[in-house]
Amino acid sequence: MDEAAASLAIQIGSVPTEIDQREREKTSLEIEREALKRETDANSRGRLEAVEREIATLTEQITALRSRWTKERDASSHITDVKKKIEALRFEAEEQTRKGPAGAAAQIQYGELPKMERS
Repeated sequence: MDEAAASLAIQIGSVPTEIDQREREKTSLEIEREALKRETDANSRGRLEAVEREIATLTEQITALRSRWTKERDASSHITDVKKKIEALRFEAEEQTRKGPAGAAAQIQYGELPKMERS
């Protein structure tokens, strides 16, 4: 169970394979572009233009994918934070119930907890 949780945490924190592959491809094309800039023949100039178009396309794709990934990661982090807060509130409600002040426990159980569970 701990290994699965650790694996999931690593996946959430690391860049998705799809983004990583495109970034590697873009880096490779950038290296090719720098080599082609030194060439003067027509074929090299034509390939340079094609490489620059491919780089632009990849840059747009990477930007869109990173944006989506960031939103998903932020949403996942928010859910995790809310779950932790809910668990802490439940623990606090149990503590208040054991200690005696029913008003504090009721406020948590019927006021704060439902608000957190809705968010």
